Amino acid sequence: MHSYATDSEEKKLILFILALISMGAAWLLYEFMTWVGSQTNLTPPWWIEMPSVLTFYGAFYAIFDKWIWRKNIVRKLGLVRIPDLSGKWKGYLKTSHDGFKKEYEATLEIFQSWTQIGISQQTQTSRGQSFVATIFAKEPDAKRLFFMYQNRPKADTDPNMHQHIGSAQLVLSDGILSGDYYNCERDRPTYGTLHFQKAT
Repeated sequence: MHSYATDSEEKKLILFILALISMGAAWLLYEFMTWVGSQTNLTPPWWIEMPSVLTFYGAFYAIFDKWIWRKNIVRKLGLVRIPDLSGKWKGYLKTSHDGFKKEYEATLEIFQSWTQIGISQQTQTSRGQSFVATIFAKEPDAKRLFFMYQNRPKADTDPNMHQHIGSAQLVLSDGILSGDYYNCERDRPTYGTLHFQKAT
C-alpha cells in the first residue's frame, strides 16, 4: 500500500479533532492518576504521564485510519467524504488493440485505509499494481479514482507483451466503477475502457 492524494480537506479537521481528544484523554489520565495517588499515597512513575498525549494521539490516529473512517456516523456528520473503495471488484475491459470488439474479464482488488491505498488489477494475461493514486471526493454525485500502475505480463502470455506503465481513471456511481485506461507499452501502446462491480 502507498499514500494517496485527495481534494477533500477533511484531514485538517480530523487531525485537529484527534489532537483535542488526545489532550482530553491525557488530562483524564492525569486526574485519575492523581486520584489514585491521593487514595493510596503512591506516586505514579513519571513515564506514565509524560508521553501520554503523543501516545493517545498515535493510538487514536491508528484506530481512525483503519476503522472509524469507514463508519456511517462520521460520514453523516460530514467529517469524512473520501469513499471506501476497499474490496474485490469484478468486471471487464475493452481495448483498442482489437478495436473494442471483445470484453476481457478483469478483476480489481483495492486495499484502502483513510491515508493509504493499494490497487491490484488482474486479467487473463497480466497483473498490475498501483504506485500513485488520487481520490477526488468533492463531486456530490460521483467520486473519481485516478491511479498509475505497473503492469507485468504473466509467464504464459504473448511474448510480445512487455512490462509497462499505465494509468486509469474510474468514476464511482451507483456502486459501479467505470472509466478509461491508457498504457505506455513500448511496442503497442493501447487504451480502453474499464467496468467493475463490487463483488465483496
